[in-house]
Amino acid sequence: MNSQNILERNDAAIEKWNNPPKLSPQMNWVDRLKLWHDTKRFFFVRELERLQADMDKSSLNVLDFGSGHGGVTIDVATVMGSRIRMHGYDVSPKAVEIAHRAAECHQASVSFIADPSCDMEAVLREIPLDAIISCDVFGHVPSVPETFRTLRKLLPPGGRLIAFSETVTGQALTIPTYLARKGFRMDDSEEEHISLHSVHELKEFLEQSGFVKVRLYPYDPIRFPFYPKRYTAKLRQINKPLYLLASVLTIFQNRLTEVIFNQINLWLAKRVKLHDTAGCLLVAEVPQSGR
Repeated sequence: MNSQNILERNDAAIEKWNNPPKLSPQMNWVDRLKLWHDTKRFFFVRELERLQADMDKSSLNVLDFGSGHGGVTIDVATVMGSRIRMHGYDVSPKAVEIAHRAAECHQASVSFIADPSCDMEAVLREIPLDAIISCDVFGHVPSVPETFRTLRKLLPPGGRLIAFSETVTGQALTIPTYLARKGFRMDDSEEEHISLHSVHELKEFLEQSGFVKVRLYPYDPIRFPFYPKRYTAKLRQINKPLYLLASVLTIFQNRLTEVIFNQINLWLAKRVKLHDTAGCLLVAEVPQSGR
C-alpha cells in the first residue's frame, strides 16, 4: 500500500475517529475527575509536568503529533495553562479544520498545522520543541521506525516523546482474544491499523532511533472485570456463562468506578512485567549529548 492510499483511507475515517475536548476551560472539580478518568490525557499531563520540573522551565513548547480533531491537544493545553505552548500537527486538512473550530469554541490558545505533503521536518523545523506527545497514531503510519527517527530529530537534547501507541493484542487479554477468534471485530480501526507491533518491538525501534531512558507500560492490564459492558452483547451470542458473569460485573461499572479502575490500571501498568495488551503508554528521551 503506497502513502497516498494510506492518506486516503485515514482521511476517510476522520469522522469515525471523533475525539473532541472533554474538559471545560474553567477546569472545575468535574473536569478534574474527567482527567483522572482518561488515562491517556492524565499520563500526558503528569509526564509533561515531570519534564517541566526536570528542565526547570516556566513553559514548555509541545507538539501533538497526529492531533486529529484536537481533543487531546486542547485538553492538555487547558490543564497546563501558561505552563505550555501547544501545537497540533496532522497530515489531514479536514482534521485540522475540525481542530481549529474546536479550539475557537473552547477559547484554547493552540495552533494547528496541516501538512498534506507529509514533510514533517520541513514544516516543523522552525518550532523549538521540548516535547512531542502523540495518541493513537503510530498504528496508522507507513513505518513506525522511520516515524520515531523523524520525531527524534525534531527534539532537543533532553526532550521527550510521550505517547500512547497501539500494539498487537496480547494473549493475556483472554476475553478480547477469545471473541476475536469467534469472529467478532474488537478493533474499530482494524482496516486503518497498518503498523501494529509488540511492545518489545516498539522499545527496540525507539532505542534504535537514538532515544534513551525508554519506558513502556502496557495499557489497561485488567480489562474484562473492570469493563464488562464492552463484551456483554457479544458474549450473549456465544457464551452464556461468561455473559452471566459479565452481566453481574456490569453492576459495578459506572463513571465513578471507572476513575478508580483506570488509576489502578495505570498503577499496575508501571509495575507489572511488560507484555502486550492492546496498546502501551511510552516515554523516551533524547540524550543530553546532542541531537
